[in-house]
Amino acid sequence: MTKKIILTIVVAVFFVGAVAGVYLLYQKLSKQAGPDGPNPAIQNKGNYKDFIAIDNNGKEVKLSDFIGKPIVINFWASWCPPCRAELPHFDKLAKEYEGKVHFLMVNLSGESKEKVKDFVKQNGYTFPLYFDDEDRGANAYSVSSIPVTVFITAEGNIGAQKTGAMSEATLRSYIEQLLNTNKN
Repeated sequence: MTKKIILTIVVAVFFVGAVAGVYLLYQKLSKQAGPDGPNPAIQNKGNYKDFIAIDNNGKEVKLSDFIGKPIVINFWASWCPPCRAELPHFDKLAKEYEGKVHFLMVNLSGESKEKVKDFVKQNGYTFPLYFDDEDRGANAYSVSSIPVTVFITAEGNIGAQKTGAMSEATLRSYIEQLLNTNKN
């Protein structure tokens, strides 16, 4: 055989292998997809990044205070339309998973605490409210647009980080994955 034929065969085999690999990856992600698209299985991707926030009573708390149960951190603002769209889902699931998962609804700086508290009260939300006045949490998790949700295992490993609004079904899927991760 000539070198040209051998090279053609090698390239063809490589191409077929690459296509097969992409197809298998697509199949795996498709099986994990939620109603809003791919939802990769939560994996331990590294240690959480600790930060200090202010709770609804003005007390400083650290993220590390919550390690021991799965944690869902949502960075949001009341002026953000996608945030407003997903807040009812967070409120509902924070009630549903109370005692099993810590929810930290972290409002970013730029709004007065009174305005945010009024917004939360007017909408009947009861989720745990925190303030990131100095952007410590936003900086720790490289938040450049909102909403951003970070899912942390009970052991303190970052399971996933999602930018953009989520449906209730997608949020529930991530939470269930967190809970299942902690059973193993």
